[in-house]
Amino acid sequence: MTQTTASGPTVICAQVTVTGVHQLSPTFRRITVAGPELAEFSTNVVGTGERITCRDAYIKLLVAPEDAEPSRPELTMGYRAWFAQPQEQRGYLRTYTVRCAEWVAWGQTHVPELTLDFVLHAEDHGPGGTWALNAEVGQTAFILGPGQDEPAWASWGPGRARRIVAVGDETAAPALLSIIEELQENTTAQRVDVIVEVPTRADLPDVVVPPETTVHTLARSDSGAHGTGSVRELAHVLELPTFCVADVLAGRRPERVTGSVPTVDPEQMWEVADPEAERDTYVFLAGEAASVKAWRRLCVDAAGIPKENVSFMGYWRRGHAES
Repeated sequence: MTQTTASGPTVICAQVTVTGVHQLSPTFRRITVAGPELAEFSTNVVGTGERITCRDAYIKLLVAPEDAEPSRPELTMGYRAWFAQPQEQRGYLRTYTVRCAEWVAWGQTHVPELTLDFVLHAEDHGPGGTWALNAEVGQTAFILGPGQDEPAWASWGPGRARRIVAVGDETAAPALLSIIEELQENTTAQRVDVIVEVPTRADLPDVVVPPETTVHTLARSDSGAHGTGSVRELAHVLELPTFCVADVLAGRRPERVTGSVPTVDPEQMWEVADPEAERDTYVFLAGEAASVKAWRRLCVDAAGIPKENVSFMGYWRRGHAES
């Protein structure tokens, strides 16, 4: 195990072993990893024994350069110093949500096991997708995560909001499904709408829906281009007129329908709402950057939801690599 505090919060690099590989659907491939070093991760991520859901908590997978074996990164000078090395030398970092975690038997002891759901993009698997496609039980990998005394790396924070709206594409589906599970255990919300857009009907999740929650599942093969179906569904959930849909799909800022809050910054692609703030409505948006921008414009510009009530994360951008 390697850890660093040179640049701030403790980051743990844990060696893990692949313990399971399962193709969930054409788009989703589930891989479980386990190992003793994961016990040094925050308990908000790995738990203490029984299975836990992790909301949108994420880790970073280190993918070795092509034709190289996985190796432990040198973090004694800090995470940022290591990351500044040439990519062909250090390899690739890819971010994945922890779908769930539990402790499993490992020889004579028990260790954490993380479940990760990988999205296999049809047009380009990239380093992370290629790793997932080739993953086999028994192989070694290295992942980065928060140390024991650190909070989970996560953006979900509805506080005591009475109304929750969450929207995401396939890259946010693991987080949204984990969030739905958590809402079964603990929520003060009186109404929750979760919109999940995935590529095909075969990818539509089978989920147990808690009381007061409506899950809207959309297949892109039925609804059109990326984000189109979810924009329309979000407008319906927010009770917005159809011209707002046309505006955001055309890349325009929609006319204000209700409220009087400032318009959004179109270049900002990641912001987390204050989880302690008192609010009536909380919004969580995650997925491809252009779709997130359109969803946010509907929520803030058209529906008048205060922008400080909105957590939004551009997980990826079409045509661009992410580390």
